[in-house]
Amino acid sequence: MLRSLLLSLLAATLIGATPSAPPPSPATAAQVLDALKAAKQSVVVVNVWATWCVPCREELPELLRLRRDYKDRGVGLLLVSSDFSGELEQATAFLTEQGVDFPTYIKTGDDMQFI
Repeated sequence: MLRSLLLSLLAATLIGATPSAPPPSPATAAQVLDALKAAKQSVVVVNVWATWCVPCREELPELLRLRRDYKDRGVGLLLVSSDFSGELEQATAFLTEQGVDFPTYIKTGDDMQFI
């Protein structure tokens, strides 16, 4: 996955295009919790969002700025899309528009597990 991301970034740099965001990985609530526990940062903001959620779309640029501005102080961001699996393409396109260049997740399983 890292190799394909690096190749995308290199290709985008060479042709002047915006690199594609890595598609969100399907994850259950337990897998997201495992990713949170494995995070190297001292503070991790977990954001559950969806392409159909207007407030979610509006707040993401600010969350990305927070991640960028405080990364050196140990702040991370874990993004979980609550879009349906059939909307993976739209979720990836939105993440690309926002310049997301790190792994993200798309919810699978029961909503109550995430709540």
